[in-house]
Amino acid sequence: MKVNKIKHLILIKLIIFLGKIIEINFLRNIFKIIIDKKKFTTVADIFLDKFIRLGIFLLYPGKGVLSEESRKNKNISWIIDPLDGTMSFVNGFKGYVIQACRIESGIVEESIIYAPASNDCFSYLSGDLPRKNLKVIEKLKDNDERLAIIDNYPKPRGIAKFLLENIQNSIYIESGSLSMKSLLVCLGLADIFVKDIPVRDWDVAPIVPFLGLRDCIMQDINGNLFTINPLSFEKKGLVVTPAIYSKQLLPLIKSYLDVNVIK
Repeated sequence: MKVNKIKHLILIKLIIFLGKIIEINFLRNIFKIIIDKKKFTTVADIFLDKFIRLGIFLLYPGKGVLSEESRKNKNISWIIDPLDGTMSFVNGFKGYVIQACRIESGIVEESIIYAPASNDCFSYLSGDLPRKNLKVIEKLKDNDERLAIIDNYPKPRGIAKFLLENIQNSIYIESGSLSMKSLLVCLGLADIFVKDIPVRDWDVAPIVPFLGLRDCIMQDINGNLFTINPLSFEKKGLVVTPAIYSKQLLPLIKSYLDVNVIK
């Protein structure tokens, strides 16, 4: 456990260091250069991918890595998304994160999510509690205030707009990456996040250890529990919300899908 904790802390330091590099003003325009328009891959994506992989190789030799930037590997133990919310990064918004998690038999044993713009690092190591900037995050209690629906557009559209119109006493808030929106639900800063697009394990697997902070569920758009499986890493849609809201939410999602096909 002590060795794992040391490795975990070293990897946290590395990811924070890399995040600070892409935030350097005179380098930022270089990191924002798009090198693959089809995949919307930037210099920052490749830079972060290479160095996080190197860190994992040195700290955890022999462990395979599944990444958005390079998907072919065997013996997968790590899932990384070097830059979740690339669009936000390129357009100068703050809602992007660097994230990585280690899995064993489909269970997240270690997780790191770093938001460079706010300099906040969320982490988890098996046997410990979820932490923010190395301090334990207290479990949250829900209240009866307005439900906040979160998505990444300035104004709600698609399924977010539909839910806003059909859930009483609801409001809308905006954030960037899939991971950050999911995390904000876990932290009680939003209540409902639904996406009707394909979602991959690297988008949200690092969030799993934080779901318990608020007794949240993570499901696909059809109501199936979201399972981490590197051999079948693409899921249909995503729902993240406290369990107490899921019964109200799922019938609304179904009625939306009856007339809208998932992309």
